[in-house]
Amino acid sequence: VAKEKEQVVGYLVCQLFSPEAELHNIAVAPSMQHRGVGKKMLHALVEKLRLSGMKKIYLLVRDSNLAAIHFYQNAGFLQVGIRPRYYENRENALVMSLDM
Repeated sequence: VAKEKEQVVGYLVCQLFSPEAELHNIAVAPSMQHRGVGKKMLHALVEKLRLSGMKKIYLLVRDSNLAAIHFYQNAGFLQVGIRPRYYENRENALVMSLDM
């Protein structure tokens, strides 16, 4: 959870499958977007997982969500696969991963 003045402004959800982890969700309040909150949360997660011995992080992202794809690419994630028609609207999910 990311807070500013005791107010929650962002959160992320991650599941561990040692030695790997899966990032399920990362969200930032609209009023706090483009201020580095998501980047700081993701960086903190990566460092915490690295220190705990995790070797890889996976995530899924809609192939139409170009902003999220760019965000994850800037953090070092690479596309490693695709899940066709994964979402309820039959949109594809990109599988991305980050080696620690």
